[in-house]
Formats: sequence, structure tokens, C-alpha cells
Amino acid sequence: MSIKSCSFVFSVLFFATIACSPPPNPGPEAVARQWQAFVDKNQFDEARKLSTPRAQEMVSLMERLFQGEEGDLTSSTLFKSMNCAEKGDSLAICTYQIIDEEELIVDSFTLIKDGSNWLVDIPEEEDIMEEEDVEKLFNEFEEILNKALEEEEGKTIESK
Repeated sequence: MSIKSCSFVFSVLFFATIACSPPPNPGPEAVARQWQAFVDKNQFDEARKLSTPRAQEMVSLMERLFQGEEGDLTSSTLFKSMNCAEKGDSLAICTYQIIDEEELIVDSFTLIKDGSNWLVDIPEEEDIMEEEDVEKLFNEFEEILNKALEEEEGKTIESK
């Protein structure tokens, strides 16, 4: 086999390997957003796939509540912001802001890593973050974001 033929075979094998490799598992923010989108669209089976057993129970409860209801019960949650902080290898807290009926709501998702997949969890009552803790975490995120924006603006001004 000639060098040209070997190069061609190697190239084909290389690109086939890349094309066949599985996509990386989504991070906690992507999972939280996808889970909420499934819930919004009443795609409860899909939401359960992204849920821990406790969250699966809640999703099933929501499904039972909507059964038999008439009309379009879908919604669309628009996140004003979301910030996820991983705590160790298997826990993430995603704080977010949404505007619901002109009211700013600050809340959080808890995600647990199961193997290589992040799953939305519904913590037991004593594990749920207090509203002030969620606000503190969000304020810290906002400060970091503001500092980064100020630094970026400073770089832009200096480069002119």
C-alpha cells in the first residue's frame, strides 16, 4: 500500500471516529433549562428522564393535575438569568431569575450527578435553600458579572 493510500485510510478512520463519538453530556444549566422546557410543554415523560426519583414524583403529580384539563396548558418560562455553581463532583445549584406576571422571582434548581448525567432533584424540605441564600448567591453572581463587564469596558477603551 502506498503512502498516499495509507494517508487516505488514516484520514477516513480518524474522521469516522470523530463523527461516531457521542456528544458530551450537557452541564447542569443545560439540563435545568431543558427540564423546565419539557415541563412547560407538558412533556412529562421527557422531564422524568432528566429527574431524580424525588423529582420524578413531582413531575408525575403535575401530570396528574393536568390530566383531563381542556385547552392549551403549555407555557414558556423565560429565564432572565441563570447561574449554576457546582459543589463537589455530584451537586449543582442553579439560581435563576424569571419574571412572572410582572414580578421578579428568584429561585433555584438543585441537580445531582448520576454517573455522567446531571438530573434535576427536589430536595427534602430541610435541604431547600432559603430565599435569602438564593438571593445572596445571585448577588454574588451579579457582582462577578459586573466586574467582568467593567474590566471588558476598560480593555475596550484602552485599545482605542
